[in-house]
Amino acid sequence: MDKKTWIVIAICVLGIIGLEVYNQNTFRKAQIEYAKQQAAQKAAEEAARPDPATVAEASPSPNAALATESTPAPTPPPIEQQFALESRVLQNDLLRANVTNRGGGISGISLKKHEAEGGEPVTLDRDTEIPVAAISESPNPQDLPNFEIVESRNDSVHMRHITADKIQIDRIIRLPALEGLRDEYRLEIETQMTNLGDQTYRSGLLYFHVGSAAPIHEKDLPIHTALDFRQEGDVTQIDVNWFEPFKIPLLGFQTRERRPSFKEEGGMMDWVGVKNQFFTTIAIPREFKGESVYGQQLRLEMGEDPNRPWLGIESAMGLPSMTIAPGETVDMTFDIYAGPKEYRRLKELGSNTDEIMRMGWFKPISLTLLWGMNSLNALFHNYAIAIIVLTLIIKLALYPVQNKAMKSMRKMSVLAPKMKEMREKYKDDPVTANQETMKLYKDYGVNPFGSCLPMLLQIPIFFGFYTMLGSAVELRNSGFLWVEDLSQPDTLMRIAGFPINILPIIMGGTMVWQMAISPKTGDVAQQRIMMLMPLMFLAFCYNYASGLALYWTTQNLFSIVQLYLTRNEPLPTLTKVQKKPAEPLPASGTNSKKKKKKRVRTRP
Repeated sequence: MDKKTWIVIAICVLGIIGLEVYNQNTFRKAQIEYAKQQAAQKAAEEAARPDPATVAEASPSPNAALATESTPAPTPPPIEQQFALESRVLQNDLLRANVTNRGGGISGISLKKHEAEGGEPVTLDRDTEIPVAAISESPNPQDLPNFEIVESRNDSVHMRHITADKIQIDRIIRLPALEGLRDEYRLEIETQMTNLGDQTYRSGLLYFHVGSAAPIHEKDLPIHTALDFRQEGDVTQIDVNWFEPFKIPLLGFQTRERRPSFKEEGGMMDWVGVKNQFFTTIAIPREFKGESVYGQQLRLEMGEDPNRPWLGIESAMGLPSMTIAPGETVDMTFDIYAGPKEYRRLKELGSNTDEIMRMGWFKPISLTLLWGMNSLNALFHNYAIAIIVLTLIIKLALYPVQNKAMKSMRKMSVLAPKMKEMREKYKDDPVTANQETMKLYKDYGVNPFGSCLPMLLQIPIFFGFYTMLGSAVELRNSGFLWVEDLSQPDTLMRIAGFPINILPIIMGGTMVWQMAISPKTGDVAQQRIMMLMPLMFLAFCYNYASGLALYWTTQNLFSIVQLYLTRNEPLPTLTKVQKKPAEPLPASGTNSKKKKKKRVRTRP
């Protein structure tokens, strides 16, 4: 490489480091600002509290009470039934749901087979005070009614509440019979509303609370913590950063204020779900559609740094309005899926809930890779080995194409002196230089794009891995050598706040090694552009799942072995392509086809 190439590489490396440092400083400023806001809010709450002495002075005297004794007091509103807080547990081998009579919902769902920090089971919907499946008149209620637990069994809990309008609400939360993968993390929520009064009841807009989601680990990508809903066949995602004010990077100009909440109306909601990178809670109504969806961001004081806010999200689905005649009962049933984002389970769940994994354009490739990785893991019982073997299989499948591309690159390297000579000849006439270059390729039968085909085939596979590993829970807590978790960056240490991730650095080094031993093709400008590829991939993979860097590093090593195996083969000889002689044109006035003679029939 020449001096200019090294300068470009150095600038790009410094740019990557500078961007990471900028992001760290920006996040630290956000932490400080958040701490200030919390302190100001706490001070305001303290100031708003009445002084006990002032309250005593403002209390009416006994004489005043006697003076007003004859005045009729206003009629208090009907007092709804109140019961002590109780809870029951519904569980199977994979799931444990804590059913509470507060709001008649579920106050936490633990996943027994998935570990969080400290070895504790992953618990979903832990970060909101509103239970999952609670129904209220507000998307963000301040208080919820208490239900009476009527009956409790091993697989179901029946609760009841009677409102001031004489509407009896019966809620039955049950674990379904295990008939497939979809049932292992599923709960059924049945709600029966019976009008006990003598007047028709008309409900306003009611909300079914879906729950909340937040990162499980501090390295989880925040963009995957989001609210998703499917409306009229289309899935929309609102991640936690949607609520944040937007500033132009580096310049710092704010172009958008903070959004307090999200609301989408218009009906036809097939399902609403909240998710983090690897787990999700989805509410699916049966035999009817939701009318709207509501979401708001949660700022959670979690992790080692109390001033560092973790961003979560909670959501609720708007229900259709109801009219219940006296003595009539209206029944609504929901399915709640609370578990890992495993494609097979979500696919069996129906209603296109698998689209919450957001695989996009690369979904067919991602699903094929996911199937291959899981199949190989079932054989080797190690996801790292599964990724390495899967990479080898892909490499062998692409070997014919890559071998052909290698021959094209070697022929290009032999043709390079003639191309250099031609460019020097027409250095003042770029148009003629390009025309002569293409003529040179044609004369010697060289395809200038042949060497690019393997990379074009590898890019969709790379992004298929990227999409799949972004939400596939299979790699979570799977280790390899020094890597503790293949679903997270393999950070060994931090220097001045900058994370040192080993696998992406090795990946970038193998890309440079591969380019160094590859035959040189194209002009100098093209070679410099190709030298930027390792830096682009390094920036792309540096803070992503280390499983992606493992795949690309393994792919590079196999390519390097292939290059060394073909390196000592003799260089091809340049021979011009023999042109076929042009066929002579037919003489004028003659026909190339013989005319058929017409038979004339005569009558006897």
